[in-house]
Amino acid sequence: FFFGLWLMETSRSAPLPVPVETSLRRESKQYEVGDHERRQSFGHAIPRSTVDIPKPPVVLTYDETRGAWRDKVQSARCECGPSWSSGDGTEDELLKETQKDDDRALDNFCRLLVRYNYQHLDIQDFASGLRVYERLGLFSFTAQTNPGRAAPPRTALELYNFLHHSKTVYGKIIRTASYLLGPKGYEYPHQLEVLSKQARQGIFRPAFVVLKETFSEATDEAPGRIIVSIRGTMNLDDALTDIACEPVPLPQSDPDNPSLAHAGMLDAAHGVLEATRHVLLDALEENPDFELVVTGHSLGGGSAILLTMLMRTCPEPQLQKARCVAFGAPPVVRGPMTHGCEEYMTNVVNNHDLVPRLTIPAMVYLLQLCNYVHFLPFWKKFLLGVHWDWCVGIDRLDLIAATAADEANRLYLPGKVYMIMKKSGHEEPNLYEVPRTQLFYLVGTEHMLSDHLPWAYEKGLMAVAVAQSSAPTSKRCCDG
Repeated sequence: FFFGLWLMETSRSAPLPVPVETSLRRESKQYEVGDHERRQSFGHAIPRSTVDIPKPPVVLTYDETRGAWRDKVQSARCECGPSWSSGDGTEDELLKETQKDDDRALDNFCRLLVRYNYQHLDIQDFASGLRVYERLGLFSFTAQTNPGRAAPPRTALELYNFLHHSKTVYGKIIRTASYLLGPKGYEYPHQLEVLSKQARQGIFRPAFVVLKETFSEATDEAPGRIIVSIRGTMNLDDALTDIACEPVPLPQSDPDNPSLAHAGMLDAAHGVLEATRHVLLDALEENPDFELVVTGHSLGGGSAILLTMLMRTCPEPQLQKARCVAFGAPPVVRGPMTHGCEEYMTNVVNNHDLVPRLTIPAMVYLLQLCNYVHFLPFWKKFLLGVHWDWCVGIDRLDLIAATAADEANRLYLPGKVYMIMKKSGHEEPNLYEVPRTQLFYLVGTEHMLSDHLPWAYEKGLMAVAVAQSSAPTSKRCCDG
């Protein structure tokens, strides 16, 4: 029965174009390192699909699109959190206070939907589009083409210790899951003291913790560290901070050639800096030989990158020595201020993790798949759900790249980028320093979501540390 429906559907379709994998392979070769002329001249058309997809019955304006998504956000906030009503008949003041932040967070996202005429997409379409992206394996052939050079010995173990700090702020649920699902056989060797801790306060205000780490075998050169750990995405407000991705100028950058940063995470970095400034100055005054390290995972990693850049432009010399170690951070900055930051900025990417590759040009491919899934009839969506992709015809899509305007807004990960990946001929993963151009597009694999989880990073780094014969074998204790 399903085969007959599929046969009738394909008989009415237009002639098939070049297969999507071949098309994407051709396009991806135009984004090699230093190939700027081709990149600027490529792709000025609106994304489309050769599959006959009906147009939406009503085309919404930008204000209508933003208003619709704001209503969805506020409805979800009311359902997931406490009631907005004060109970005394007055207006919902708290709801009004959040509308301005909601609009700012949704601004760039809604402009992207309107630009490509995808105002009709819903949250379910994005989930389905990710599944189709994964099934097609888009750009998977470029995942391991340039593994780079291997990281120095003991780098993986040092990064694993920083990952320990980045997940302390997540709370008991994530720490317990990390203990159960993460690697075994390791006990953190140093003493930690909590100097300050703050739960999340809303949009652009992620949770964070300030730690004092004293080394078990302290030396005059490195007696310990003061660590700022910022939490990743855990709720709706954090997700809104993620999608507020409009590039805005960084403070202290050249007005004629400004460095641009992720707007939502830059606001989050400003908030953490103001909340921790006095605590950090007091701690560094008492311990002048201590290092200052900012770390985080996901949203926390992106905020940590920008917080470090802000600290290094602060007037206080104690804050200017800050360095950053970020895990699974999204691209957050571009411009002259990123030059020379390899000395104090380190990023870790786990294999096919989608978040470090989630730029606006990469989103254009995903939006096309979401748009295609939106107009599928129910029976085709059902076939996608049971992995009968060949009956749906998703391999006949002809996707094209982002416009030059969106390509100009591409953000990057600054500093060194270490990737946990398997090189051909090796059974165990290794740690490689890779160029940032390897993170230009989402890699469609079945692990693109699971590779982003904190315990996936733990497993990868510990496997590399064991391979380097650097990992201790003492009993591992639960965090917190």
